[in-house]
Amino acid sequence: MKENPPVLSKPSRRFEETKTARWLCWPFKPTPFLVKFLIVGSVILTVVLFSFVTGQVNFPFKVDYRKALTDGSYVAQIVNTSDKVQSVKITLHSPTFNRTKVWTLIVNAHQVKEIGYLEGWAASSGDTVTLECKGVSKKFYIP
Repeated sequence: MKENPPVLSKPSRRFEETKTARWLCWPFKPTPFLVKFLIVGSVILTVVLFSFVTGQVNFPFKVDYRKALTDGSYVAQIVNTSDKVQSVKITLHSPTFNRTKVWTLIVNAHQVKEIGYLEGWAASSGDTVTLECKGVSKKFYIP
């Protein structure tokens, strides 16, 4: 004859709540509002920290290029995409000729400044344009 295994009594509800609270390291049972608040807050904090760490803060400039009218070089077009007047430090570097030139410009809101042969730089393919504004720098390449 087989013996039935002993039946263990079910733990009380108070024990289950205490066990859950200890597992979560909470001294109280969290409400749904508190859980949602903590999840949303942690997501927002993660996005903000990630944007600062990777330097993807709203950078107020972009660089476009066009062919020069006088020769086969390029003209770098520095575009201020913000609604404010911005100061920008521009560093152009040519790895082909191993030379570098630096400008500091003030660009009005939604305005374009051009740097090319007339400004002392005949940009060619492979040159880099580094913009620095408000302590954030971004590098662009001339195609």
